[in-house]
Amino acid sequence: EAEMKRQAVVVDKAKAELAEFDKTVQRTVIMRNTLLDDQSKAKVELEAARSRRELLEQTQRRLRIADDLRAKFPNAVLGRLSELVVPSQKKLDLALQVALGDMAEAFIVTTAMAARECVNHLKAKHERTQVFLPMDRITVQDYGALHNLVRGHQARHLATACLDCNEKFFDRHPAWQQEGPTMVERVTKSLLNGTIIVDDLKDGLCLRKSSTAPRVVTCQGEIISPNGNMSVSNTAAMKPVQFGGAEELVHIRSLEERLCGIECDVIDTENWLAVKARDRVEVAERAAQAEEALGEAQNKVHALEAAADEEVRAERRHSARGDELAASIQGRVKEREQLQRTRSMHEAEIDKAGKTFFGALSRQPGVSDVYAAYDLMQKERQERRRLREQVEVLEDKLSL
Repeated sequence: EAEMKRQAVVVDKAKAELAEFDKTVQRTVIMRNTLLDDQSKAKVELEAARSRRELLEQTQRRLRIADDLRAKFPNAVLGRLSELVVPSQKKLDLALQVALGDMAEAFIVTTAMAARECVNHLKAKHERTQVFLPMDRITVQDYGALHNLVRGHQARHLATACLDCNEKFFDRHPAWQQEGPTMVERVTKSLLNGTIIVDDLKDGLCLRKSSTAPRVVTCQGEIISPNGNMSVSNTAAMKPVQFGGAEELVHIRSLEERLCGIECDVIDTENWLAVKARDRVEVAERAAQAEEALGEAQNKVHALEAAADEEVRAERRHSARGDELAASIQGRVKEREQLQRTRSMHEAEIDKAGKTFFGALSRQPGVSDVYAAYDLMQKERQERRRLREQVEVLEDKLSL
């Protein structure tokens, strides 16, 4: 029983360990499935962004110069205009590139002195020439109430209203969060204050006929100058400008890092599941062995219990046989006592008859009487012998 209890404890412990294994594995499988879903989503998102990866890599090379200048002159260089603004609508991207021209990649600096220091720094590092827009030299020309020309026309947009500050940039550079947006707004007004963007050339021509708009740019890249000349920008020869491209590239790289991390997590999870599967097999084998040992112990206990029951039944049978023999012996004892009483009674009768006979014989002696007495004595001896034999037979029976 002690062995059975010990094996039962081992079995319960193994079953509890198996249950905990199953729960842990189930949670890990759910986590793995979540990781696989995240991996699939990241791959889809990354695949969609890879079409712009080459352009963004070119942007990154230009941004490297910007980061270098910001590190060298942290209080003077704000950044390239293309990384400081983003189009309010995606369809306006090309029109804004055409309207800004080379100024889209110009650096906004605080002063002309700072601009000269940046130029000298780039020369010392043998970098390409860059354009700088010092804030102390920026002027905003007034073109009148151009908003009246776009009011009520969904296809017309003030160019200055088509650009928004890149909040993500200022989140990464908190030192410029107060002054930076004001500087960017002033520069965009200086560059785009006399420009109206229209959806197509037809609307641009209509606008030109109905008013004296300073400059009109279409979403397809056509330009209508203030003097009425029209030109089409060679978009293939233009340097691609990626407004807010730094943040997009950072996002792509974070996606790649995240995807790499997810793949590593998936591999680690798969390896962990494989190890746990092997551990579970070992625990299951131990549990099976413990259950087998428990079964053997239970069989032994059952056999011992059956033997004990058989012994109890045999003891009961022996007890019943003893009671039966005791009752038989008691009956034989009673029979013996009865035979002894009968013998005593017969012996008393014989003695009495002998006394009577010999008394009479003594009073009347004679030959015939002697023979009669002798015969009578012989009969009584035979009778006494017969009775004694009966008594002995009964005593033999009683002894059995």
